[in-house]
Amino acid sequence: TTGPLKDLNLSNEMLYHVGSILNVVGSEKIRKIQDEYLSKSRLKIPLLFMADVINGYRTVFPIPIAQGCSWDTNVIYHCTKVSIKEAGAAGASVNFSPMVDLVRDSRWGRVMESIGGEDPYLGEVFAKTMVEAYQGEDISKLGNAAACVKHFAAYGAVEGGRDYNTVDMSEREFRQYYLPAYKSAIDNGAEMIMTSFNTINGIPSSVNQWLLREVLRKELGFKGIVISDYSAIEETIAHGVSKDKKEAAYKAIMAGVDIDMDACQADIVCGGSQKALSAPVGLTLLCVSKEALEAMEQRRTPIASFYANILNFRDYYKNKWFPYTMPISDIYGLRTALENVQADPDIHARHKKIAEATRCAVIEAGLKLYLRKGYCPTVTVVEVPQGVNSAQLLQRMDETYGVMIAGCFDILAGKVIRLGHMGENANVEDVTLMLDALDHTFADLGYPLKASMKDVFLREMK
Repeated sequence: TTGPLKDLNLSNEMLYHVGSILNVVGSEKIRKIQDEYLSKSRLKIPLLFMADVINGYRTVFPIPIAQGCSWDTNVIYHCTKVSIKEAGAAGASVNFSPMVDLVRDSRWGRVMESIGGEDPYLGEVFAKTMVEAYQGEDISKLGNAAACVKHFAAYGAVEGGRDYNTVDMSEREFRQYYLPAYKSAIDNGAEMIMTSFNTINGIPSSVNQWLLREVLRKELGFKGIVISDYSAIEETIAHGVSKDKKEAAYKAIMAGVDIDMDACQADIVCGGSQKALSAPVGLTLLCVSKEALEAMEQRRTPIASFYANILNFRDYYKNKWFPYTMPISDIYGLRTALENVQADPDIHARHKKIAEATRCAVIEAGLKLYLRKGYCPTVTVVEVPQGVNSAQLLQRMDETYGVMIAGCFDILAGKVIRLGHMGENANVEDVTLMLDALDHTFADLGYPLKASMKDVFLREMK
C-alpha cells in the first residue's frame, strides 16, 4: 500500500470503516462507490458524499457576494435550489455552504464567498434562506442535501486580511456582529457546522472548547455535526497549540469536533501514532452499551460525548438521509458486533483467547473484574481501585506513555475501564502495549500491582 493509505497507517480493510468521501462527481461513479462500500461494510451505513457547491453545480450563478448585493431572498433561494437540485441528483449528500462569515476587510481572499458581506442582518436573512433551499422540508428527497454552515467562527475578521490568521476581538463585537448569521442558520435547522482555520483570542476554533461547547452547543443549541475545515486540526500545530498531529486530534475531539475533514483524528482512532492502539471508529463504538453512553453523557465527559454524538449521527442520518437502506441491528448495543465476531470461528477464537488471557492478568494483578450482564464476553471491564480515577489513569497513560485506549471511557463515576477489542483487528501486540502502559501508570499513581499484567498476559497467550 502506498500514498495516503500508507501515510495514515490504513489497510484496505479499514477503508470500509470510513464515513465520508470528498469531491467525487457524478451519480454513476458515486453509485458504484456506494454499492461496493455497502457490499463490504459490516454496518451497512451509507457513505456521505460531501462537496463544495458555492454558486452553481452545472448551471453557474453569480458569486455569493454578488447574489447578496441583490438584497432579494427570492433570487437567492432559487439560485441555491437549482444548485442543490443538480448536485443532489449527482449524489451529493452534504454541501459545504452557506458561507455566512461577516467580512469587512477587502484584502481577505474569501470575501466573494460570503453571502451577507459586511452586514450582519443580511447574513441572518440569507443564512435562513439558503439553509431552507438546500435542505427542503424533507432532506432525504432527491435534490436536497445537508447544509454545512461555515466557518465557525469569525473567519472573516482575520488580521490584515490574511487567510488562516489570528482573530482578536471583544466578546461584545463577536456576539453583536459575527454570531447572528450562524445562529440564524442553526435556528432554521442547519445539519452541520464547519470550524474555521483562525484563532479566536489565541485558541484555534477547531480546538476551542469555549467556542464549540459553551457557545455552539449550549448557548446556540446546535444538535448537529461539527466538521473541521480541511487540515484545520493539523494546522493547530502551526498556531503553536499542538505539538503534533496526535495531540491536535485529541484536542479537537475534546473540544467537540465530530469529523476531521483531513486525517488528524486517524492518529487517535486508526493508530496513526506508532504507540497508539489501532482501533478504527467503527470497531470501537459498538463496544459501549447505550446505558454506558447515557451515563457518560450525564457526566459530560468530553471524549465520551464525541463517540456518543458520532453514534447518534450515524444512526440519525442513516434513517433520515438514506431511508432506502437496510437497518442494522441495535447500533448502540453489542448484538451486531457479537454476531459478526461469532460468525467467523478464527476471529471468535482469537478474541476469546485474548480476553481470557487479559482477565487472568487483571486478577493476578490484584484488580477486580466488573461483571455486568450485556457486556461482550470478549471485552474485559475492570474496576479501578479506590483512590484511582479511570479518567486520570487514561490521561496519564496517554500523556506519559503515548498510549490512548480508544473506546475506554471514564464511565460509572470514574470507577471502570474497558480493555480489549471487538473488531476484527484485535491482536496480541496492541493488548501487550496497552497492559504494559497500564502497569507503569498504576505504579506512577502510587498503586503498584501484585503482578505485571503484561507478563501474565504474554504467559497465558503462549
